[in-house]
Amino acid sequence: GLDTNVYIFDTGIYPDHTDWQGRNGTRLGDTLICAGQANDYLNTDHGTFVASIAAGWTFGTARSAIFHSIQVLDGNGEGSTASLLCGMEKLLADGKAYNAAHYPKKIRSLVNLSLGVNGRSDALDKAVKDMTDVGYTVVIAAGDHNGECIRAMAPHCSEPSSNSIRVSLLLPGNACFYSPYDHSAITVGALTDVRSGANTKTATSNYGECIDVWAPGEGIAGASNQGEYESVVKSGTSVAAAFVTGASALFFDEINTEIYPDPGAFTARVKDKILRKAEKDVLVDIGVGSINKIIQTTASSCKYDWHCDYGLECLMDGVC
Repeated sequence: GLDTNVYIFDTGIYPDHTDWQGRNGTRLGDTLICAGQANDYLNTDHGTFVASIAAGWTFGTARSAIFHSIQVLDGNGEGSTASLLCGMEKLLADGKAYNAAHYPKKIRSLVNLSLGVNGRSDALDKAVKDMTDVGYTVVIAAGDHNGECIRAMAPHCSEPSSNSIRVSLLLPGNACFYSPYDHSAITVGALTDVRSGANTKTATSNYGECIDVWAPGEGIAGASNQGEYESVVKSGTSVAAAFVTGASALFFDEINTEIYPDPGAFTARVKDKILRKAEKDVLVDIGVGSINKIIQTTASSCKYDWHCDYGLECLMDGVC
């Protein structure tokens, strides 16, 4: 992840943790604040944790990347479509300026969105597409809505009579019903910790055809906001998305941005590399319509040949 920027759209990041060791980026200022107050990271550790999984020295994947905090959620972990768009618009303007000033190079940056709204927003989905068109590789948590009616025992769960109630029953579980989302981005589901390798999705992870890849999402250790050496354990698609953000940065080293005519083509190439490298058909119970791929950064022998044409054998990384 050297020379790669990772933008964390979240609750802010505890700046003094040893997991960063001077890699706090200041391209948009020390922190771009679109929701809450400057020190809200002291009240919640979500942004700190996500940053450490994506780019931390101890806990992270892209350990040489520079990370930037874009605070779109406050100290209670709450924000709005407006606060999200605030950060997206600022980043879009910066990316366009960079590309214009450094042509034919493209901006080498990732956006981590370990957050979402309760439903669909055309404005947010359009903003995601705009960011990938500028050249940002955008990674999105699929959401943790599956089974929410069962856990909450909400009254609407047992009363399927009105139109609004049918919507409530339909939404939980399917990642396609939540924003932000665009097919040009990478949407990530969360997996349980099964030592045998027969991983299932976590009980709460969304699923469905809008998920591109799966990543670890249960019982993961990462940095905490409680001190410069402190850590905490978390679960969910926020964690899984952060893993994929860090892994995506590793693929940047294999791509020359100058050979692509437009920034969107570079972004598409990064996603294509990730999905081609992903290990296939080793997961179980990941939900109806879900793709069976887990994030992979090293060469992997094929376990099965069934995706190959007749007479061909799968060798490495799904190549027939």
